[in-house]
Amino acid sequence: MRFLQRVRCWECCQHPSIVRVTRPTRPDKARRLGYKAKKGYVVYRVRVRHGGRKRPVPKGIVYGKPTN
Repeated sequence: MRFLQRVRCWECCQHPSIVRVTRPTRPDKARRLGYKAKKGYVVYRVRVRHGGRKRPVPKGIVYGKPTN
């Protein structure tokens, strides 16, 4: 299963960030979210960037006395 997931991950990286797919990757979850295998339902795979929250700092100053 890990190998299959790695191959799928590599395959997704080769595609553009938004790509239309014929059927859901996870049909069980898609059904829970309201997907039905009938005409009029379209499925897209969208790449999401991951990362932490950028800490807002006043005027770009990241040093000084720590305050609560």
